[in-house]
Amino acid sequence: MKRILTSYTNVCLIKIILVFLVYNPVLPQQQNGIFFDVNEEPLTSVIDSLISQYRLSVVYQDSYLANVTVSAICNGCSEEEAISMLLQNTGLLWSKKNNQFIIISERGWNDPYNITGYILDKESSEFIPHANISVLNTFSGSVSNENGFYNISGVTAEICTLSVSYIGYITEQIPVRKSDARTAIIRINLSPTILSSENITVTGKRIDIMKQGEQISQISYSPRNVAMLPNLGENDVLRSLQLLPGIQGGNTGSAGLYIRGGTPDQNQIIFDGITLYQTDHFYGFVSSLNALAVKDIQVYKGGIPARFGGRINSVINVTGKNGDMNKTRISIYTNQLSSGFSLEQPLFNRGSFLLTHRQTFSDKLHSNFYNKIHGYLSSGSGLNIGDDVIWIDSTATQTYTPEFQFSDLNAKLTFIPTARDIISLSFYTSKDVLSENSHFDFKNTEYIRYQKTDDTKWENEGLSLKFSHQWKNAAYSQLLISKSTYNSNHELTTESEWGFLDTTFIYIDQFLEQNKIEDLTFHFNHDWELNDHKIESGVWFSNYSTYFRVDQQNTIQIINQDVNGDILSLYFQDEFDYFTRGTIKAGLRSSKYSIDEKWDIMPRISIDYKFTPSSKIMAAWGRHVQYLHRFSNDFISSGSKFVWLLSTDSLKSSKADQYVLGYQKSFKNYDFNLEYYYNDKFNIPNFSRLHHYPNYLFPADAYTSGLLMIGNEKSHGIEMLMMKTGGKIHGWMSYNYGTSKWRFDELNDNKSFSTDNNRTHDFKTVAMTNLGPWQLTFSWLYFSGRAFTENNNLEIYEDEDGNVALEAKPGTHNASKLPDAHRLDVSIVRISTWRGLKWEYGLSLFNIYDNKYISHKRYTFASKDKDILVSDVEIMGLTPTLYFKISR
Repeated sequence: MKRILTSYTNVCLIKIILVFLVYNPVLPQQQNGIFFDVNEEPLTSVIDSLISQYRLSVVYQDSYLANVTVSAICNGCSEEEAISMLLQNTGLLWSKKNNQFIIISERGWNDPYNITGYILDKESSEFIPHANISVLNTFSGSVSNENGFYNISGVTAEICTLSVSYIGYITEQIPVRKSDARTAIIRINLSPTILSSENITVTGKRIDIMKQGEQISQISYSPRNVAMLPNLGENDVLRSLQLLPGIQGGNTGSAGLYIRGGTPDQNQIIFDGITLYQTDHFYGFVSSLNALAVKDIQVYKGGIPARFGGRINSVINVTGKNGDMNKTRISIYTNQLSSGFSLEQPLFNRGSFLLTHRQTFSDKLHSNFYNKIHGYLSSGSGLNIGDDVIWIDSTATQTYTPEFQFSDLNAKLTFIPTARDIISLSFYTSKDVLSENSHFDFKNTEYIRYQKTDDTKWENEGLSLKFSHQWKNAAYSQLLISKSTYNSNHELTTESEWGFLDTTFIYIDQFLEQNKIEDLTFHFNHDWELNDHKIESGVWFSNYSTYFRVDQQNTIQIINQDVNGDILSLYFQDEFDYFTRGTIKAGLRSSKYSIDEKWDIMPRISIDYKFTPSSKIMAAWGRHVQYLHRFSNDFISSGSKFVWLLSTDSLKSSKADQYVLGYQKSFKNYDFNLEYYYNDKFNIPNFSRLHHYPNYLFPADAYTSGLLMIGNEKSHGIEMLMMKTGGKIHGWMSYNYGTSKWRFDELNDNKSFSTDNNRTHDFKTVAMTNLGPWQLTFSWLYFSGRAFTENNNLEIYEDEDGNVALEAKPGTHNASKLPDAHRLDVSIVRISTWRGLKWEYGLSLFNIYDNKYISHKRYTFASKDKDILVSDVEIMGLTPTLYFKISR
């Protein structure tokens, strides 16, 4: 079968250029008519001549044209007339799809048919989401959905070959007959890439981690081999995303994701349809997603599809594992921070059950790694742990004993009642406990003793029920009902003891702070095709309930505030080939927020145009709205560091416009991607004045205190990614140049200033290889320092009530940069089999050459009359961590 790409008219190209400001003068020009005069010439030679001279796109099977000769004359004919003349009286017919001519035999002439089915793991029969399926030698193709379902329409060949690929699996080429596709669901099994051991060695097979997605600004990421990457104690699926282009971490070691200048609260993280509100453990040191429960991650940094909404920066869509449907699998593991297990159980050839759990053992044992984390956090992470009272008297001696603990659990039940139906029930819970006991003894005051007990508990719990059905016309419907609940409870007890004459006085004070958000969501999504248009539509309804309460001494109620709101969203998206080489995806999302009773219209469009089969340009624009805000203030000394607040008249919903322009090129063993992005955001809240001394203001005061600041945020930059996809050593290199700035009327003399997380240059390289049974991974990072304010430019802001806060002098906010920094991390993993069990050992070396660069600054002050203490917080030096896993 042969084909070749055709040219397209200048008119359509100019339309695209005007919309996306892209001009390329080297595009071929369209011919004015077709000319030929042939007499008893082989049809294959004539067709090939037309393809070469007039750049027609023609698809045919060699067997159909074999031994066929033609005689015809054409002077200035159209493409359709020319093809019709050549096929006259030959027993051949033609059809046209998206400017591509398809020649078939009259004997095989039928309406085009669909190929539908599922992509499965050959070993476990798990569904594989977001696998790429293409019909060889044609433009037809598809991507499997979250349940592994795919549909390819418009196929005409009697026999075609499907090429199927997914990260971490061996690419398969599967022949499919028309008769089979018309009568059966085509299930395709992919074999996972096998890691080398002393018993098994697969030569030339790569251990893939990620690849560039099918659309602009999309990255497909598989946690299957995340253990190969360097880590800090845990095989962390979210923190490892920081090795990808355009994604940065906050303070070094943090699992928070700063994507293209945005903050973590502007990212929507969805796990099996459950929106996550607490995504980390240990104050951001470990992500709350267990790698053993995750099957696939799709990161949308821009060009976000219409079915997603609710955040203004990015979407991270996580698909959980279903569990092995063929045999029982059990694994247990431990590292220097936690231990856990996973259980996968098939259910009577009709489904599977998955259970994973992990928990720290820090309440029983403090490892050296735990002590390093504690030292890093208590020396300064923005938490100000253990620093609250020392300013009263510098002669005081302090005893500080914190305890960090976390646990999480995932359970998923998958039931397949028929070949076209899937029912899944997914449960997720994540818990954190921070207990801080501080004891102060004073020498030069009337105080004798001051003791503080500070306990904070966080919990994010989610449940989702999903029904999926494949219709006989290849349409696909999903109904999802989910509930996500986030709780934050903070209890602070202080005991002061002092003496006067022969009398000892004791005063006990107690605060109880509670924050809760409930998210109940109904989501219906329907995919179908109509006249070569891939259409997706749906409805999304979410009910939010937020609750904030503060009590003193268990009897005095300081704050008791509830805010409830509903969001109804409707969306529609159409993907179609507007011309031979290009695809347009146009969508519209509209949301109504019950508090302001307004509809927000969010149009979105993306386009790609192929210069050659291996290179294309892409562009996208989209509008987004966010109705939830996370109170996050680095000056909070303890308590509910993250509090979620709904938009109101005073705390407005945030909005953003995203623009992306990109170019992709594939070479032998290499893939190159270049993108420019520009994000323009409005109504960005700033809560920094809500922490005052001596009168602490609570997050709920954002609604009424008048201290909330609303501003704008702009970010733009260039991302480059070069992936090496073949050879003994493979991996990727990426570079990001970007700036992000805030502007608030009340700050910095109403001038723009760098955001706290702004890092101009960010270079990352990851190299992976194996030496026999040993898997080696090296990651080297070089990046600009974060923006900060010099201590001589800091001043105390005082409001009319006498409350004070720390701010920068006008014109100096974040005007300085920390020094550039770099580090090298290494991971060594070995996998072996013994007595029917799979044994996995791993050693990760963080900061291998012990470069203790400055991670960030820490600011401490107690009152207007006290000095401001600014200290440098250095990253941890060389830190080795071990893990061990057994599975069967």
